[in-house]
Amino acid sequence: MSDFLDSEIVRQGMAIHRNTAGVAKIELVNGKKKVTNVSGEVLENADDVLVAPGRVPAVSGLNLASTGVEHRSNATIEVNDYQQSTVDNIVALRDVCGQVELYSLAAGCRLADRLYAGILSSKILYKNVPTIVFSHPPIGTIGMT
Repeated sequence: MSDFLDSEIVRQGMAIHRNTAGVAKIELVNGKKKVTNVSGEVLENADDVLVAPGRVPAVSGLNLASTGVEHRSNATIEVNDYQQSTVDNIVALRDVCGQVELYSLAAGCRLADRLYAGILSSKILYKNVPTIVFSHPPIGTIGMT
């Protein structure tokens, strides 16, 4: 799906600049945008600019190394099927686990089931999570793809 969306965006005449170092500034010059990225590269004459920075969990201030919580190189925390980290009394859920972003309600409910309702077998299932991209054309999925 992402390959299709990518080709459709390009077919419609939009330019995609991937893996840039990030936007340092955007200036308006003669009614067009001039974009300078943090590495100094300049893109001129843009009608519009969309910046999609991605997601990086904000865990740097947590000093995870001192707790023994293991994490991946992209800063996501290693968890098992029950949201349990590598330390017995530390759980992690939602975006910080790197599984399904923005799936917090279900993850929180399963954790509450285990902690407060005594349903120790309650765990989140990621096989039927709907996904939608508000793009043109719009795309979406649900279930195993």
